[in-house]
Amino acid sequence: MRDLTADWLSGVLRSAGAIGATPVTSLDVERIGDFSSQLWRLHLGYGGAGTEGPASVILKRPKPGREAWSRAAFVSELAFYRDVAPHCGLAVPRFYYGAVEPANDRTMLLLEDVAGLQHFSWNASPAHARRAVEGLAKLHARFLEPPRRLPAFPSLSDASTLERYGAAFDASWSKSRDFFASLAGGGFTEIGDRLVGRVPRSLAPLGARTTLLHGDAHGENIPMTAAGSVVFLDWASACSGAPSFDLGVFLPMSFDPENRRDRERALVALHSECLRREGATPLDDPWLSYRLAVLRRAALMVENVESLHPSLAVDGNPPANFVIERCITAAVDLDVGALTG
Repeated sequence: MRDLTADWLSGVLRSAGAIGATPVTSLDVERIGDFSSQLWRLHLGYGGAGTEGPASVILKRPKPGREAWSRAAFVSELAFYRDVAPHCGLAVPRFYYGAVEPANDRTMLLLEDVAGLQHFSWNASPAHARRAVEGLAKLHARFLEPPRRLPAFPSLSDASTLERYGAAFDASWSKSRDFFASLAGGGFTEIGDRLVGRVPRSLAPLGARTTLLHGDAHGENIPMTAAGSVVFLDWASACSGAPSFDLGVFLPMSFDPENRRDRERALVALHSECLRREGATPLDDPWLSYRLAVLRRAALMVENVESLHPSLAVDGNPPANFVIERCITAAVDLDVGALTG
């Protein structure tokens, strides 16, 4: 943090149009997150009275030990904020500064500290779920084929991306099969066995119709505000693929299994209706595409199991193990093994 100074922040915020002539004269640093990246809240003080600059900003930096992953994620997130955010039609944090410069430790994002965000309990309320799904549909419709020109986000229509997913799954499954046999009554074991060597062709349909995807669209990344709207945070996993992909993240991760089972068909139908309302043609079989998206999410849990489990709760949030359990249970409930190519 030694490279952050009040003078540097003054220049950055002035260039972004966030402050005028009055400079930042002091900052207090508060660490607020440490998972795939490190998050800090910078509390700012200004020289002079009456400044309209932000009282605080969010600093996001790579987590030590995960620099290779973080660099790719920061490239995607920086591309989103610079090139896409003004056109996405969603409420997102204001972008002040970003750079990917690993050689001099300047890889970072400086973003708006959005006020009034409500704590997410990991069970989305009906209003929260509806607004999140409507927002996702608005994003998907805006970039659905024929798409606006997008930066080079990872694509589910890219054969090399799918092959990379498949190789990661196969390598991890051979080491983690016994762990997954202990989840969801052991029902995922057969699905995992069937997926070995079949991930690329099983997931290929998710690249058939492509749009911009949030990529990690669970409820914590789409919090509600006190005013009842939603804000879309954390675009490090932005990618392109079928619109259902984001639903395959949001529904299993944002509800406990019982609530998901009760609501998922209605929310998948709502997403299709919102696409139509926004002027886009819905997918031919939204439910099938959603099941494929859940298959992808479950496969990702296998690929990342070494970093997700075991895990301790951080800052009051549930351990990552509950995320694995939810996604695997959804895969079993939806019989995604029948979709393996």
